[in-house]
Amino acid sequence: MKKVYSQKASTEVFALAPEQLAVFKSAGYETPTAEEVIADAGAVRLTPPEGERAYVAFDFKAGEFFVRVKTCTLRGNEYGALVGEIVKAALLKGQAERADPDRPKAAAPAEGATASPFAALLTEGLKKSLLGSLMSAAFMQTAPTAPPATPPAAGASSEEVVE
Repeated sequence: MKKVYSQKASTEVFALAPEQLAVFKSAGYETPTAEEVIADAGAVRLTPPEGERAYVAFDFKAGEFFVRVKTCTLRGNEYGALVGEIVKAALLKGQAERADPDRPKAAAPAEGATASPFAALLTEGLKKSLLGSLMSAAFMQTAPTAPPATPPAAGASSEEVVE
């Protein structure tokens, strides 16, 4: 994202890249055209699909995406559906952030490191938990062990023919 001057906001704001607009368009959001963003980035609005309770919004002054949840009353088994919408919005937020061509590229993870922070937390949690310890012990007991390799005895016949 690049900083541009907005007449509507009377200050500098961040402008969304066309790649980011394409991510939102594919998710069903009403997005402006690239020309409208160029004309005045501060006047741009991302409109979520109708009926979405959790959606991604953009703070033009700070240049960051965030997930916003509309006020709603939950009854019965609606909790799972709302959590699903929040996770879906968070994934869309991540896609939009990664689609920014101007963002600095992260260095490749070190040898033995996981690429995902979630995977690292899950791995550490399993290492420390009782369930993880039990699963690891059970796996080690059932894992087949290879017999140790023994060198051939002296004078033993081999398939090699010597003339």
